[in-house]
Amino acid sequence: MNKQILYITLAGLALLAIVDRSSAAPLPPVTGPAAKALLAFSHDGNYADRDDWAAVAFAPVVAWAFGKEADIVHFDYDDNMEFNKDDHTVEMRPSANGVFEQFKLNKAILFDDQAPGGAAAAVANFIAQTAKLSATTHLYFMCAGPMDIPWKCLNGTPMDKRPFVHPVSHSKWNNTHGTKQWVDIKALPGGFQFHDITDQNANFGKSSNWDPLAQMGPRFVWLKSRTNLPGAAGTDVSDAGMTWWAMTGKDNGTPAQLIAQMKLKIASEGEVTGLELGSKKGNEVKFVSHPNGIDVKLSESENIRRILVTNILGKTTSFDIKKTSSEWATVETSKLKNGMYFLSVQGENGFIQPLGKISLFH
Repeated sequence: MNKQILYITLAGLALLAIVDRSSAAPLPPVTGPAAKALLAFSHDGNYADRDDWAAVAFAPVVAWAFGKEADIVHFDYDDNMEFNKDDHTVEMRPSANGVFEQFKLNKAILFDDQAPGGAAAAVANFIAQTAKLSATTHLYFMCAGPMDIPWKCLNGTPMDKRPFVHPVSHSKWNNTHGTKQWVDIKALPGGFQFHDITDQNANFGKSSNWDPLAQMGPRFVWLKSRTNLPGAAGTDVSDAGMTWWAMTGKDNGTPAQLIAQMKLKIASEGEVTGLELGSKKGNEVKFVSHPNGIDVKLSESENIRRILVTNILGKTTSFDIKKTSSEWATVETSKLKNGMYFLSVQGENGFIQPLGKISLFH
């Protein structure tokens, strides 16, 4: 049984919540062109194009939201090889490294093109990954910056693998910057399958609203924080729109649609999304329950007999703790509707102690 464990301390009461992934709701199948394909990315952000400070964090999360994180086989960033600004790389590095850490992605395929040897290692990795390609395994390559590094990656791809590689671009700016440009990539022989999709600035650009992420747990709070950097291009994550197209086949995705997909992914994992402290009354916890409830261990107050769950209208539901062993109790919350609730515990002597707030998503 695959379970995730999180210790939570609230009001002096230590709780251990274990979520059973075996009961989680499965993700809907991916319907876009990259449904059965591997994924590769090349971003700039180290000069002029500040939107990548956020987009480099969002792009792999789009793949994660569709359950495709294991199919990310290449990710390089800071790929503007003509110009570089240290005050740009200092933002790109925590965005790129941070998203791989926050969402537990494979850092072995992450490359900083401005680091010593980084660009060469990136190109070598891309070429090595193409050995996996075949008529049934293609690779979609999201080109999100000037084309020097993508050109080197594609120029080094073996001829017999080129028909299975799909370079993708959405930006006229990206297409026309670098010593090698999109037209040079298209001139490469071998049968690459090119995709010029609609410019993604319309919905994922500077006016996009990512405020709901702040209510979805610490890693999503972190993700939103990368859109609020001083000097950044507003909330522009437009380059991540290419991944949305690869997952859905649609080039008009919206933040609301992506956030909804993220919640489906969370529900599919049945995972605890995290702990947040600092509400006015003390502590607040938000997590995602598994469909059958919450397994709880009370390490300090063994005389707890029930948990009280109160909705925002003041209606309280009492859940008697059902012992599954001498240590564990199950609170069956599967009949509760999605929404915010206030939790309290009630002891054998009738005392009631508030715990905090939870947001349930089934």
